[in-house]
Amino acid sequence: MSDRGDRDRYDRPSWKELDRRKDKRSGSGAGARSSKLDERKVTTGYHRYKQDLNSLFDSGEASSMVKEVLKKAPTQEGAKKDSKGPPERQKLLRQIREASSTGTLTRLLDEFLANWKLPDDIEILTQALDHPDEDVQRDALEKISSYLDGNIPKHANLLRGRVRKLASRSDDEDVAALAKAVNRKLPL
Repeated sequence: MSDRGDRDRYDRPSWKELDRRKDKRSGSGAGARSSKLDERKVTTGYHRYKQDLNSLFDSGEASSMVKEVLKKAPTQEGAKKDSKGPPERQKLLRQIREASSTGTLTRLLDEFLANWKLPDDIEILTQALDHPDEDVQRDALEKISSYLDGNIPKHANLLRGRVRKLASRSDDEDVAALAKAVNRKLPL
């Protein structure tokens, strides 16, 4: 049988006819009307949003809200911006992460702590455990303890090793006790 005979026999439209029908439907009719309604809804919502924003700023509430937020925002004293790259703080943090020897790490941490407090970054806190000063170790352990209340560190094994070393070798009883408490919080 020929191809044409099969098509006539089953009364199926050709692909060309199907495409023509499809083109007719998308040009006008219910589809076009519904898309125009959707555009109106979106436009109306957008206009309402803009009106609400304008009324907020016109009433003066927004400026007082912004002032309150700016007052509460923490400032970084001592952070010097470099026109050629990231701030000095970010450079020091990167160098602390990449420090390969304890001497370099101690020097970089001392330089960082001269201007800023220890950050909440778990990698930096893990590095800070190698610092010889017990005050730095204590601060790092306290921040690690609060971090572990809701998070799981990426490098838990490295952190566990450094915490165990502090727990067994520290001369300061507070640091050793804090290290043991942090070690119990670490996942197995």
